[in-house]
Amino acid sequence: MKTGILTFVLTMLIMTLAGRAWSEPLHIIIVTEHKNRSEKLYGQFLQEIYRGNAIVSIEPDRYDEDLSEAKKQELEAADLIIVSRDTESTQYNNDAEFWNQIQVPILNHNAKLVRSDTHRFWDWLPGDTTTCDPCSSLIAVDKDDPIFEGIATSTGIEMFTSDIEIDLSDQVSAGNGTVVATAGGNVLLARWTGTEPYYDGSLYAPGAPRIFFAMPNPPSDFFDHATDEALRMLTNATLSLRKPIALDGDLDDDGDVDLVDFSILAACWTNGEFPSAPLCGDADPSGNDTVDAQDLRMLADTWLTGVDITPPEPEVMTWSQKPKTVSTRSITMQADTALDSQNGVRYDFQCVSGQGPDSFGQYRSTFEPDALTPGRLYTYRVRARDTSANLNENQWSSSASARTFGLHRYMADASGAVALNDKLVIVAGDELNFLRIYEWAKPESAPIQSIDLTSGLNIDPDHPESDIEGATWLGDRIFWITSHGRNTDGQYRYSRCQFFATSVTFDGNVVHVTVDGNYANLLDDLIAYDSVYNLGLADAIGVVDGHVDPSTIPHLAPKIDGLNIEGLCADSDGDSLLIAFRNPRPDIDGDIHALIIPLMNPVQVVLSGATPQFGPPILLDLGILGIRSIEYSSNLDRYLVIAGSHLSSSDSPLEILYSYDGIWDDRDKLAEFTDLTPEALFQFPSSNDIHLLSDDGILIFQTPQGPVENKYLPVEQRTFRTHTITP
Repeated sequence: MKTGILTFVLTMLIMTLAGRAWSEPLHIIIVTEHKNRSEKLYGQFLQEIYRGNAIVSIEPDRYDEDLSEAKKQELEAADLIIVSRDTESTQYNNDAEFWNQIQVPILNHNAKLVRSDTHRFWDWLPGDTTTCDPCSSLIAVDKDDPIFEGIATSTGIEMFTSDIEIDLSDQVSAGNGTVVATAGGNVLLARWTGTEPYYDGSLYAPGAPRIFFAMPNPPSDFFDHATDEALRMLTNATLSLRKPIALDGDLDDDGDVDLVDFSILAACWTNGEFPSAPLCGDADPSGNDTVDAQDLRMLADTWLTGVDITPPEPEVMTWSQKPKTVSTRSITMQADTALDSQNGVRYDFQCVSGQGPDSFGQYRSTFEPDALTPGRLYTYRVRARDTSANLNENQWSSSASARTFGLHRYMADASGAVALNDKLVIVAGDELNFLRIYEWAKPESAPIQSIDLTSGLNIDPDHPESDIEGATWLGDRIFWITSHGRNTDGQYRYSRCQFFATSVTFDGNVVHVTVDGNYANLLDDLIAYDSVYNLGLADAIGVVDGHVDPSTIPHLAPKIDGLNIEGLCADSDGDSLLIAFRNPRPDIDGDIHALIIPLMNPVQVVLSGATPQFGPPILLDLGILGIRSIEYSSNLDRYLVIAGSHLSSSDSPLEILYSYDGIWDDRDKLAEFTDLTPEALFQFPSSNDIHLLSDDGILIFQTPQGPVENKYLPVEQRTFRTHTITP
């Protein structure tokens, strides 16, 4: 380009800056019954796709039935109308004729409004509504519709990351419109572009383009659980009805007018002759087939419009929910909402350790990576960037971590565990009389060895389940205790009354476990103890003539009113044991307490059959909860207690991990669980990490024969989950 031409172009640009005109934003009205989180999410979504160049009006109940002339004029002046799913269909029918003839594009998410039901509603589709539950995917019918731009349609399109219910049409046809997508064969998405009636026999015809896009109620379910494909479809549907306002000088179509646009115009400047380069077709906003002063003036009139050089707030990104474990395969996290004064915001989630997936440029502030490795620690950070051409970014957040649940096989009801060394863990279940040894660092692994304890215990061959519930090291032996409770029918079984010790030796890679002693009279000792302290033990055991009543007593099932020992740990003195109860929970002066009973001479009792010497009871204020597991941590010099209900875990799923300093009235809450049932915990000798094992016996798995509880699967298919907490 000659110097004289460049000077002329720059001069023209500078001269016209004072008279530049800013574009008017689009006016979008969301017709809704409530102004709640759903509509706020929708408003944010619209700002993002229109790059902040839109005014979104969300005024609940403003446009319901019996519209005034002023309200009709407001609607007629809008650039786009969106009808929310949360609108009540009966509140809009008095003005159905107006809603249909209005010459403004409408994106309608409410299946109950678009139905006919004998012409009582807006009459877009004949018939009534039906329900898609769960509505996780759709089938593209009109694959060329703009809604599917950028989306693979060869197979079904996943809509949501979890099960969602949606009301949709019970029809298979859109009449004179076009069926865009279906679910279960029924209309989920449809489009009308003509002026003929919606269908033959409809009372109405569209006054402007219309789209029916079925959405869940509340609409926040869509934004919380939509896949990227579903969000893209909603974006495409919206933009197909109302494109963003184009700036005359935005030659590169990036939402602003800046030096890049000027360079395009300068490169194509011909002073009368239209160049043939493809780029120069965009450099002629005047459309006169010449890149000349008229195009320069149009660029100057919008100079710097839309230019954004400011990153979103906050300056340093922060977490709303740091990464949190969801399952053996997934974790979830959420960034605080970032705000940008001119444009929409997208979020970048980056895995900095653990080799998890990244997600860059997503609109949602939540991220839930899946297909992860069980038992692995993943560390993430997050930032926000705006949707401007400059993609301004704020600073990365602090890094935060979560570990997926671990998974081990051949056992469902993990209930007691101790570390054998820095690598191996020996685990008991409460359904089988086996101990299983696992390499802890190998999630999803089968046990490297299994030990059958039956021959070393006092087992009834007709009712062999011992129900092992607790384990702890004491000196050079592992002490184990069973529940000492009746079965689920309230039947007394002596197999469930075992208190024993094992020694462990290593011979190369083989572990030898020997039962050194077993004590089976603990229930009678607890009955005698209760006569002194009146803790409700005798009532929970069931007594006749000062001993265990062997008859069936249904209400003394462990998860009703019966006794249930679930925790055992060495005391900090290294000589005594603490026996912890899930039930009973003594009522002392009107307050429920969890119960721990110290046993001062466990070695003599188990190895020699000595009479137990009990210390005074320890009563913990855990609300109405009992104790699911207990362990003394010499690493932390704290007692670790898992508190849980005496009821079935399916009836009362909340469990809480506490730590105590030994005074027993000073505790710290370390974690709580609603989707895990920790019933055992341990630590490795050289680590402060707390490892929890979940009793997963009642988890349901789908099999070719139908749903089956985990504990009834073939042994090789049974699994239990684990979780690691760093205090």
